[in-house]
Amino acid sequence: MVHLYSIIHIPRRYDDFYTVLSNTKEIAIPEEFKERFLDISEDINTIFTSNLHNWNIEITKDKMFNRIAEKGYVTVGGSTLQREFSQDFKEFYTEEFLDYIGYNFDVDVNDSWLRYTTTRKKPVGDPLKFILVIRYLFGSFKEFYKYNKEYSLFKEGPYPCLNIVCPNYNKLVINDTMQINNSHGYPLATFKCDHCGFKYSRRGPDKNDNDIYNKTYVKDYGHLWHDKLKECVDKSFSLRKMSKLLGCNIETLRTWANFYKNPTLVKPSTIGLTNNPDNLLLEQYKNEFIIFLKENPAATRLDMYRFNPNAYKYLSENDNKWITNTIRFVKENKSITKEERLENYWLIKDELITINLLKAISKIKVEKTPYERLTIAILQKYIGYYNLRQNRNKLPRCSHILDKVCETIPVYQKRRVNYVMKEMADNSIKITIAKVLRNSGITTGRANQEVLNYIEKMLKEHNHGNVIIIENNDNDK
Repeated sequence: MVHLYSIIHIPRRYDDFYTVLSNTKEIAIPEEFKERFLDISEDINTIFTSNLHNWNIEITKDKMFNRIAEKGYVTVGGSTLQREFSQDFKEFYTEEFLDYIGYNFDVDVNDSWLRYTTTRKKPVGDPLKFILVIRYLFGSFKEFYKYNKEYSLFKEGPYPCLNIVCPNYNKLVINDTMQINNSHGYPLATFKCDHCGFKYSRRGPDKNDNDIYNKTYVKDYGHLWHDKLKECVDKSFSLRKMSKLLGCNIETLRTWANFYKNPTLVKPSTIGLTNNPDNLLLEQYKNEFIIFLKENPAATRLDMYRFNPNAYKYLSENDNKWITNTIRFVKENKSITKEERLENYWLIKDELITINLLKAISKIKVEKTPYERLTIAILQKYIGYYNLRQNRNKLPRCSHILDKVCETIPVYQKRRVNYVMKEMADNSIKITIAKVLRNSGITTGRANQEVLNYIEKMLKEHNHGNVIIIENNDNDK
């Protein structure tokens, strides 16, 4: 139990907390939140009983940032993936609990309390908010206190050689990385063994100690590996046996066997081994494309390639003029312009995305009550298409739905207020502006004046005996 009687001065904003903690009366807490409050009280007790004389906010935020990075919420450039972090944080604590303690927030808002708490250069906020974040990141304040890892994209060296034929295989003989590049939003580090010349890369960041034994790409197999390959080729080993000995896939071995001129290991080509084109094969491929183009008169070169990549490559290398003339002939006969093809493309895309959009809206509305704010960003994530905003003028049906369902912050806050007031009225709980704001997860500083006026209006109607109802926002049908 935490005693606060030794504290000389309690800041005014914490007067209520002091009164509650000093009061011997029991406080009624919903059963489903009991464990959460016990966890918080345990962390508070640890804080009061630990030696924190040399502690400061910089140490706290540095530890939090390092842990956030360790959990994969930091980009290669060092930016925090705030939206992903906020969503996982909310899922951990649940909307209901955050509503109950008055700390709910919108994951799409850039100045939410969670973002302020986890950003290094932001001012200090409510201590309880730090406790919530620490509990989510570390499990408890005790673990947070003991944590001393530094943020790094890759585990500190040395690193292993991953060449299976090297005497140093899996031994920590590589002292440092050669370079770190950006690959599709992830860091990519390159390592080289000086003994055998084997060079490989690994995508990060490392999440545990065993990640150093993974490789993403092999950039150079090195001289020892090639010497072993030549030995295997000379002994006419099978590809399967070579694959086990060299730690390499069969297709790569075929390529190197071809390089070493061993015909027994080279995969025969389906288009002949001579430099002259096979006329029968040319005719076969041309006939296949003629049938395809008759059925798809608006097809492009890319469509032809997707239809039959091998045939398209062979024709483009041996009779590219035929492809050009055939596509032009089809266009002239059918009078299909590039603009018409694009128009058809966007019409079909609009129809498909509209179906997915309506499914996503329905799914969101049944997941939680009241459901999260509908925005373009949220809907894009649900349907897996991230160019709705850029292509709205090309997707008229989608744009019409977005105009109807996407909510501004005041509209979203009003909907939450409606729900909270209805719940309070149904349970005969006295309704006040402060309670409505707290239970709706709306802080006074973030409350729009329009929303405050709306709450006052609804309160007056309720006090005059009118029944509070939840407005129907399902206008996306």
